[in-house]
Amino acid sequence: MAPALARPESDDCLTSFDEASYEFFGGGADEFHAAYEELEQLGQGEFGVVRRAYHRKTGVQAAVKHLPKSPKSRAELAALSQMRHENIARLYAYFEADQELLLVIELCDVGLLSELLVKRQQGRALGSSDDCVLLMQQLLAALSHCHDSGRIHNDLKFDNIMLASGAKQPKLKLIDFGNSLSLHEAGKTPSDDMWFAGLTFFQLVTGLPFFLMDSDELESLDEQGVYVDPQKMQCDSMYLQLRLSIAKRFASSIALDLLAKMLQLDRTARIAAAEALDHPFFLTVRRAEADPEEVKADKEGRKGSLQSVASTAATVTM
Repeated sequence: MAPALARPESDDCLTSFDEASYEFFGGGADEFHAAYEELEQLGQGEFGVVRRAYHRKTGVQAAVKHLPKSPKSRAELAALSQMRHENIARLYAYFEADQELLLVIELCDVGLLSELLVKRQQGRALGSSDDCVLLMQQLLAALSHCHDSGRIHNDLKFDNIMLASGAKQPKLKLIDFGNSLSLHEAGKTPSDDMWFAGLTFFQLVTGLPFFLMDSDELESLDEQGVYVDPQKMQCDSMYLQLRLSIAKRFASSIALDLLAKMLQLDRTARIAAAEALDHPFFLTVRRAEADPEEVKADKEGRKGSLQSVASTAATVTM
């Protein structure tokens, strides 16, 4: 039998579970099938399959990741077993079969953040809207907890940000810790996560990817002496300023200040997640400056709230 996970002192985020009957600890394949019934496949990635399942005693649904035993799957298990945060998809239990690990994880029933944004009537740009504030606040809270727990996510992107139903608004959930690293592992720091959080922030604000992929545009930039490598997600200060100038069309000066602090090219100068949460951007959802263009961007960003769009979401992916 696999070693048992340490049970957290607080189970506040498991309010839908009957704690008296819920089997938190792991076991083998037989124990898994006795505790859960698997339903349809939700998704398939490079390293495994995800299926919907429900706990036989409680009826509560979850997502089960079938992962081949490997350093990557062990890294995800190690990371998830360390963390308990409302904005990180929670590990409920794990089981070990002969050739694979079965991770039973909180079901993110609204779906991918990217898919939800596409469904907005006015496109994907959020500007400095309430939605953008709430999403970035939750993402940074998840990263802050991750870093405080001694881990680097190391694979932050839209495909690894999901949403689950909340009382008033969908709740952001950070997923997929298969590439996560310990803070003690050389070569990566929490500031690397913050760079990718900044790229996410840029796309939320503008509805555009930070890195251009069109070959003609890239060739034109190269001829102008501007360095950008979309594959490595690297750029120089000239390219950074060009992209920040685009963000000015959508966001307030307060939002732009935070974005610039997250996208510092010097990783040692990049703002930390905990520090970013204290930024004025999160103190109010109203802008300090009533610039007409900013107000227009705000109104555009507020059309079609996440709550109204989420209520129509019919599929779940992971």
